[in-house]
Amino acid sequence: MVEGDEATSEDVVLAAYTWTAGTCFKCGRRDTRTATVGALPRAAGRLTIQACQACVLRLERDREHAAQRYGWPYSPGTTVERLPDPGENP
Repeated sequence: MVEGDEATSEDVVLAAYTWTAGTCFKCGRRDTRTATVGALPRAAGRLTIQACQACVLRLERDREHAAQRYGWPYSPGTTVERLPDPGENP
């Protein structure tokens, strides 16, 4: 998150998610607080992708930096089906 930017403090980012016990897809930590960060289609519906708090913070930091780089809007906890191409208005 950007230093000094209260809109993207760790507390704000973590508050944007709903947390439940689960396994993190990224680091593999089991029986920890996780949040849904995405979903994959499968034959019987969608498979949710869960991440722990530390991994959510890293993922959000990367999303925020990409948004700044390309001039896209950024809001913690939001997902998009497709990111706009650089130079494309979202």
